[in-house]
Amino acid sequence: MKKTTVMTAILALAVFNSGTLAEDMVIEEVVVTAQKREQRLQDVPVAVTALTAETIETSGIRETADLTRASASLTYGRGPTPNSAAFRVRGIGTNVISVGLESSVAAVIDGVAQAQPGQALTNLLDIDQVEVLRGPQSTLFGKNASAGLLNIITKSPTEEFEGYIGTTLTDDGEQRLSAVLSGPITQAFGYRVAAYSRNYDGWAENLFTGERINGSDEEGVRAKLAWQSSDALDVLFTGHHYKDENNCCSLSHRELDSSTRLLGIAPVTETNPRTITRQGEGNGDSEIDIEPESLAVDSGANLRITWSLGDFDLTSISSYNDWENDTRSDLDFSPDPLLLRLPSFLLRDIPVSERSSGLVSNSKTDSKFITQELRLSSPVGTRFDYMLGLYYASADTTQRAERNFTPAAYLAESDTESKAFFGQVTWRLLETTQLTLGARYNDEQISVNFSDLQTGERYLGQDSEDRWLGKLSLQHFLNNGTMIFASAANGYKGQGYDISQSFNQRTADNPVGAESSRSFEVGIKGMMFDRRLQLDLVGFYTEYEDYQAQNTEVIDDEVVLVVTNVGQLETKGIEIDANVLIGRDLRLTSSIARIEANIQDYPNADCYRNQTLLQGCLPLAPGPNRFAQDLSGKPLNNSPDWKVTLGVQYFRPHESLPFDSFVNINYQWQDEVNFDLKQNPGAIQNGYGILNLSAGILENSSGRYQMTLFVNNVFNQDYAAAIIDLSALYLGDTAYMQLLPRNARRYSGLRFRYSF
Repeated sequence: MKKTTVMTAILALAVFNSGTLAEDMVIEEVVVTAQKREQRLQDVPVAVTALTAETIETSGIRETADLTRASASLTYGRGPTPNSAAFRVRGIGTNVISVGLESSVAAVIDGVAQAQPGQALTNLLDIDQVEVLRGPQSTLFGKNASAGLLNIITKSPTEEFEGYIGTTLTDDGEQRLSAVLSGPITQAFGYRVAAYSRNYDGWAENLFTGERINGSDEEGVRAKLAWQSSDALDVLFTGHHYKDENNCCSLSHRELDSSTRLLGIAPVTETNPRTITRQGEGNGDSEIDIEPESLAVDSGANLRITWSLGDFDLTSISSYNDWENDTRSDLDFSPDPLLLRLPSFLLRDIPVSERSSGLVSNSKTDSKFITQELRLSSPVGTRFDYMLGLYYASADTTQRAERNFTPAAYLAESDTESKAFFGQVTWRLLETTQLTLGARYNDEQISVNFSDLQTGERYLGQDSEDRWLGKLSLQHFLNNGTMIFASAANGYKGQGYDISQSFNQRTADNPVGAESSRSFEVGIKGMMFDRRLQLDLVGFYTEYEDYQAQNTEVIDDEVVLVVTNVGQLETKGIEIDANVLIGRDLRLTSSIARIEANIQDYPNADCYRNQTLLQGCLPLAPGPNRFAQDLSGKPLNNSPDWKVTLGVQYFRPHESLPFDSFVNINYQWQDEVNFDLKQNPGAIQNGYGILNLSAGILENSSGRYQMTLFVNNVFNQDYAAAIIDLSALYLGDTAYMQLLPRNARRYSGLRFRYSF
């Protein structure tokens, strides 16, 4: 892989030196809002990957999870529920399933932060641009951007009428339909409406019923109304409603000891007879009687008002969002009626209607989130330019959960209120040199009200914390326009409550501590060879204190995810983004990341199941039967050392035909990872590469129609998005489960789009 990357670079340089390229062929400028104002990508002292609408289309990016195809520093972890999936930037991220905690990688859509991780897993419909900001972004974007940020910008109303209808059909059963209308209502009013519908049976099979699972039925609409009453006032209202009803994502058996017993009660040869023969690294099929169910509904609106006060701009962004998610999960991963195998006295608290089933868990979550941001921006180009802002956010999240085995149920309400003011000033020391200083003060109050519906006990907790954050960057422009920069920044993710069935007064009094980081970057951004090569090179080093990490545990025979603070860790590395025009119609893109993410200080970490003394699981005095391991110096879980993405876009005009043709190639490769923070060797996913191909035609007179044939995962390379040790369900015997994503299977399809 390293040799291939070097050879690609040498070939590109050889083509440039041949002098065969046209004089007027250049890479177009990209404008980003990485610092909350429009700036040229090459002028921003921030490590950012910008994906335009064209890049999203050519790369076949349809969902936020697909963004990993274009950014090597971005990885994605998927869990069994929508709220347990999250992104990682430079190896850092928290796949938290608890509604009282947030991810380390923030998602912002049209200037509005998303409160729950599951809200970011959206279809990328009618997108104008996606910006992947790497490293801490807390100074401008707040407390849940301690590792990075996804800044998603959707398209706005147009001055002329336009629209399109698009459809996607695949050989594994997906049917997608999307439509957009945009244009003026009057001279002052404009609108844009985007809607989609998706039906997909799923990429896996339930071996018990023979039905497809891990699919979804989705529909959504986003509407925008713009009003420009004068040159000094712009108003943009956005409303959205999305609904996702799915049976995703069920875990499948990767390795299971055929001589063991589920819960020590029933032989797995009886509880999972088909699994015994199907298990393995490539197994994505489950054998269950209760299929996973999830119904997520996301509704909201935001209002953006911009006043031009002379040379200054005053911007107000107000938002309201309501996200609901109902889930149902099989906890024994078997179709066996386990409860009927228990003695009758153990069933007395279980309703008769539920006694013929296995272990089942249900939850219902409702999160309401309001925000208000107000900022003042000075004109750009003077010796000093600045931005000042105020921010307020309030999140009210309620969750009700219950399980039928060792009956338990709880109702929890978690509230968070955040207030902040922030500012950033840029001082042009010289015509080619400028210094930027940013600061943010964040004050936050959290509270929890937890009721155990079985025992009647109630646990209350509240806490508050304030924090100063800052960023300093120095940049210098060389004679050829290349920019070099160095920066230092603080990151911060607030404290929160790890809400689960094991919650008690101790956890109410001791919330999971805040996560903080210190980051240092040096980089170079430039256009070379007459603007035919765009090259961004960034080196970074980041230290994290009290990193919020999540472990899988089995408590009272229930699989739960427990969040804890890891003492210290660091991540360092080099990132290279390159965009090369080989010819007028041939473009190469690449993103390469070499990252080392290691735990620095975690001396008394839990041992993984069945870890021996020789493997580092040592007695921890003075408590009896208490063992621990020292994870200091160990690599961070789910963080590949190397990741490479390569893209080739070839466009072929046909003067004698009514259409032009194109071919797109996308390849991504990543090093091995261990999904378990405890370093369980059974949770290792070996390195793998995925090749995606697409080809199509585009009408050459006005681009009215476009048809694309595509094949994803050409070589049918299987890989896991998660590996979990569930040996505790089998009294310590070997049992690993995994989640294989859809793209771990080869599938092909057709996309058609008609524009007007």
